[in-house]
Amino acid sequence: MKTSKNNEIGEIIENQKQIVRNDGEARQYHSITRGWVANEIFRRLHPERITIGQFIRRELSEEIGADVFIGLNEGEIERVIPVKMAGIVNPVVQSCLPKILGRQTDFNIFELPFILRDIVRNSRTNCSPAPPIEGMGFADVSIFNTREVMMGEIPSANGHASARGLAKIASAMANQGMFEDKQILSKSAWDLLHAEAKTGDMVFHKNIFTQGGLANFRPIANETKIDRTFYERREGFFGWYGFGGSVMQWHPDLKIGFAFIPTHLSWIDIANNKGAKFQELIVKILDTNESEINI
Repeated sequence: MKTSKNNEIGEIIENQKQIVRNDGEARQYHSITRGWVANEIFRRLHPERITIGQFIRRELSEEIGADVFIGLNEGEIERVIPVKMAGIVNPVVQSCLPKILGRQTDFNIFELPFILRDIVRNSRTNCSPAPPIEGMGFADVSIFNTREVMMGEIPSANGHASARGLAKIASAMANQGMFEDKQILSKSAWDLLHAEAKTGDMVFHKNIFTQGGLANFRPIANETKIDRTFYERREGFFGWYGFGGSVMQWHPDLKIGFAFIPTHLSWIDIANNKGAKFQELIVKILDTNESEINI
């Protein structure tokens, strides 16, 4: 396997001015850059100096048959379904409806402006950085359909997977690193990954992260309606989600591994609750079955 020993991306990050929020909050949401930073740390610590993408391909994709990749080969690109952004009119019209009339969005037309205001206000930093990928526009997903981006490694933004593939990894995480008869993560590493959960601000809502960077979805002290919207349908799960609706999470207590991957990205599904509705349903089904068994 070819390894990456040069430091081209690392040098760019090392020479950049540190970006900090104007409001003094220590937590910053580097949605794309964080993956490159993690990759530079990972390949320095790995004995073979391989990247996160190379490790996932060898230890997960090939080892347990999970359709999960960061950095595609030429022959794999034809399997990819391009992503596209949802329009503006229908989501806005939906937000005007009351819940009783079947509104499909979490937030109504009166709440959305305040959320967008908080995102803009709390995202202000000490500088105006360039886009992380040259040519990338605001909320523009088309660049992720290009060959160059699909073949590159952006561990926080260009993972390619089937829902089944991600669910296999989530299943292993729900079972303390074990998938079927294979231990893909040691119990001690699993414990460290899930430990030391702390509450913090995430631009426009509060959530809880473990020391390993996993979101822990559960009630938060002094929470608001917005805070509850992000966890109330997936309470007890760990993991994260992606822009537009994708979800990869697991519930260690219930031994559930879950994945949901749309290619039509809904910008208004801010809390990724299309997937959360399935998570809530799965938990209810399990509760119902257990009640029937106990009876």
